[in-house]
Amino acid sequence: MKYYSYLVAAVVASLILGISSLFLSVHTAVTLEQMSRQISSLKSPISGELTPSSKPPASPELSTTPAETEISTWNTYDDKPIGIHFKYPKSWDLKGPKSPTYPILDLSLGNPTCGDCDQPPAMTVKVWSSVYKFDTNTKNLNAKNLPDLLAKYSALPDPLYQNVKTLTVGGKPAYQADAGPNVFGGGQFVFVPLTSGKLIELWFFQSASAVMILPTFAF
Repeated sequence: MKYYSYLVAAVVASLILGISSLFLSVHTAVTLEQMSRQISSLKSPISGELTPSSKPPASPELSTTPAETEISTWNTYDDKPIGIHFKYPKSWDLKGPKSPTYPILDLSLGNPTCGDCDQPPAMTVKVWSSVYKFDTNTKNLNAKNLPDLLAKYSALPDPLYQNVKTLTVGGKPAYQADAGPNVFGGGQFVFVPLTSGKLIELWFFQSASAVMILPTFAF
């Protein structure tokens, strides 16, 4: 009798265990399916293509030109005896006529609203009768020619120029150099030696000015 009681109890326990396992399996499957759907719903907007309305706005292009871009409407500076011609924005003031000594031409160009403020202009234009006159009126390092002058001035303990490069301005071979670390105003220099022996010294305090005005020079 006890044997049959144990047997019945074992069968009932097996049935309960089986039903419990079946319920747990079904519940787990449903739960996993729900989780899978939730994960898919989270993935879909990320993995899909961006719609035009959801694309990030494009960054604006940086401009390196002055406000006046119509070069044809700019003022013209033309000095035939010296042999220099260039254009500059109408909004700029031009100061500094011919110098009675050296340099033989000394021009300052920039925004007139600055007045006598303690800031450099947009650019300066100087014309020297020779590399020798430039050297003797600056550091007097006995430079033999323009490349020698730039090399010596760049090698000073407190250099006037650095990062010297070659370029072409107005169809003439020229040299570009960054201002030395302690040169007031910084900026860039451009030197153009002419066949007449004269030396053109351009000092740009604004890189945008150089980009726009350099192509207008003719000698």
